[in-house]
Amino acid sequence: ARGPGGGCALARDPADIDMAEAVTAVEGTLEAERCALDEVRCGDRAYPCGLHQTWTAIVSNLSDQLAGLSLAQALDRDVANRKAAAGQLTQAPRRPRS
Repeated sequence: ARGPGGGCALARDPADIDMAEAVTAVEGTLEAERCALDEVRCGDRAYPCGLHQTWTAIVSNLSDQLAGLSLAQALDRDVANRKAAAGQLTQAPRRPRS
């Protein structure tokens, strides 16, 4: 797997690792490192930007969604999606009936 130092190995079963943990381990954080409208972290200012509250809610929702999905489930979905896509690519197109 990809990682900050060039790769990483799992220390636990993929079913016991939620995707929030996996993303945090690889990316470092789910939080924005800087404001979308400025050069700094607006959450550190007395008056955050107009997007701060919305962005905070989005990141919280993303974190909750990822925490509810195990790495094993995500991998299973990926395999199923790839199989479905391969099946669609190998099927001959159907001709319309006259």
